Amino acid sequence: MDVLKIVEQQIEEIKKNVNVTSIILVGSMRNLEFDVKLNDIDIFVITEEGSRQIRKILEVSGVEFDMNYFSKKVSEELIKKREQFFIECLKDGKLVYDRDGFGDYIIKESIREYNKGPDKMEDYEINNCIIKIDDYFKKLNKLQNGPKYEYHFLSNLCIKEMIKLYYRLNNIWVPKDKKLLKSLKKLNNDLFSIVVDFYNEYDIEKLKEVFDYIIGENIQKEM
Repeated sequence: MDVLKIVEQQIEEIKKNVNVTSIILVGSMRNLEFDVKLNDIDIFVITEEGSRQIRKILEVSGVEFDMNYFSKKVSEELIKKREQFFIECLKDGKLVYDRDGFGDYIIKESIREYNKGPDKMEDYEINNCIIKIDDYFKKLNKLQNGPKYEYHFLSNLCIKEMIKLYYRLNNIWVPKDKKLLKSLKKLNNDLFSIVVDFYNEYDIEKLKEVFDYIIGENIQKEM
């Protein structure tokens, strides 16, 4: 049985639950354009009743379904809070079942909220990030002559924190970790090049260059 048929059958099974009002395909497989190596389907299921998010993993004939259930009330709360994972998934979601129009409504609301960009960082949030990064540098200075695996591990955490800070300072949604560098290359190739230079040598001075670039650019914008 092909993947499309399995997905269609699973959608029909979900619809049998009288509590279900909308079914939305999200993620990379949402358009049902399947590759034999990518048989994992992400689905948001909207229900009439429910007090919390419920996640269910199901495998059918080699196809894995990752299903997240949200009640209408929880969905509206997540949009109101502008929870990135929720509105980011829904903004590109494919509505495959919508009993009462609520699914169409939350997709449109998610698009609207996502297009506003993330909330601007407060000064205390920026300071907390800088303190955290500074703490990484202190630990890395002590580890320069220590085990490489520890040094590399902490360096990777530090640079990831800095890149996320760059996105936040520029009021841009932070991409998922696996897309962080690819997205950065498109956004700012100069910064991306400095990051690549660091990864080529794992030189702490290059790491400081990344930090100086991010903070320096932000200071210039504020002036």
